[in-house]
Amino acid sequence: MFHRCWDHQSFMGKRLNDISTQESGVCLEFSSHFIYNKNPNTMPTYELSLILRQMARPDLVSTLKRTAETILNKGGIIRKLENLGTRPLPHKMSQHGVPHRTGTYFLMHFDCATHLLEDFQEEYKRDIDIVRTNIFKVEQPAPIECTLDEEMLPPAYRKEVIEMIKVAKRKEKPKYDQKSGLDYYPFQK
Repeated sequence: MFHRCWDHQSFMGKRLNDISTQESGVCLEFSSHFIYNKNPNTMPTYELSLILRQMARPDLVSTLKRTAETILNKGGIIRKLENLGTRPLPHKMSQHGVPHRTGTYFLMHFDCATHLLEDFQEEYKRDIDIVRTNIFKVEQPAPIECTLDEEMLPPAYRKEVIEMIKVAKRKEKPKYDQKSGLDYYPFQK
């Protein structure tokens, strides 16, 4: 089993036939495709989850080549390819009249135009080596601002604690007015 994860900085501008996985000796040889550093804001990023039927390594590589060439021929950019390994499927899946009980899982992050997704789905459904595909849009995570400086302050100086004290003071019950001469409320139950 080989496991290799590529991000776009590691192979930007290289020819795809120069990229290989060192652990397994498998080389994904694409003819003359290049990966260019396009602006990632022009096309949305998608995640393609693939379940391939269990097969020998050369067949697996050729199926991945076909899958990647489909994206590259339509003007897409592959950002990341990740092998999740061969596992038993959660249930028996039939594709093209053949039942499958185990499969090889792959994730591929790519950028492409939105109108091409239906073409990809249609082409992957016709491929007999692919058991199941799903394409999801990758949402960019919300930026997280660091509040470590505020958290390191003593509790009395933190904004959240000061706001909690203000809320508690607003909800305080009025104290007994001692104009009666008694130091307790006589009608208390």
